[in-house]
Amino acid sequence: MPVPDRLLLFGEYWKEELSASFWGKSLEVVGSARCDRYREIPRTSGAGRYRVLVTADGIESTETIRMLREFLDAATGTDVEVIVKLHPIFGESDAAIETAFSGEARVSTLRATEGESTFRLLRTVDLHASIASASHYDALGLGTPTVILGAGRYKTVENLHERGHASLVFNGAEMVPVLKRARVARVPELVSEFYFRSGAVPNVLALLS
Repeated sequence: MPVPDRLLLFGEYWKEELSASFWGKSLEVVGSARCDRYREIPRTSGAGRYRVLVTADGIESTETIRMLREFLDAATGTDVEVIVKLHPIFGESDAAIETAFSGEARVSTLRATEGESTFRLLRTVDLHASIASASHYDALGLGTPTVILGAGRYKTVENLHERGHASLVFNGAEMVPVLKRARVARVPELVSEFYFRSGAVPNVLALLS
C-alpha cells in the first residue's frame, strides 16, 4: 500500500480524529483553499425572509420529508424559504423529495448540478440542516449555524452537538426557534478554524518548502 509521508488536513478536528490511528505523526493541518475562497463572499443572511438550506443525504428521504413538513407546519406565520439541495451521488430519494414538495411554494428543490453551489448557498442562508452530512462541517467552516435532524443515521455527526457546535432537533417544530436564534447567532471564528484552518495555500507552500 502506498503510504504518504504527510497527510494534509482541513483542520484540528480531523487531526484529532486520525491522531490515534496508523497515521501518527504524518498529520499536518493546512486548511482548505475552497473554504478560504467562499469565506471571502460576504454573508447575506440576517434580514428579510428566513432562509434554510437542507442538504439531503440521499438515503433518509422519509425522515427528511417528515421533519421538513413538521417544520413548515410549525413555521406558519413566519416568512421562510427552504432550499433542498439533493445529494450529488446517492439519488434514490430524489424523486420522493421532489414529489413531496412540488406544490409547496416555500420549498425549492435543487439537484446537485442545479443552481448555486452548496458552499455559495451556505453563505446566503440563516441556517443549514441535514440528518448526517459532510455539509455540517462545511457550514461551520463558513460561519453558518447548522442543525442536526435527529433521525436515521444522525448519530454519525452527533459529536458536533456534544461539542456545542451544532443544534440537535428530533422533530421539525423544534427547528423554528433554532432558526430564529440562528438569525442573530454567529459561529465563533475559533470553531470555524477548528474544522477549516484559514490560509490553506500559504500553509501548503510553507510545508512543501
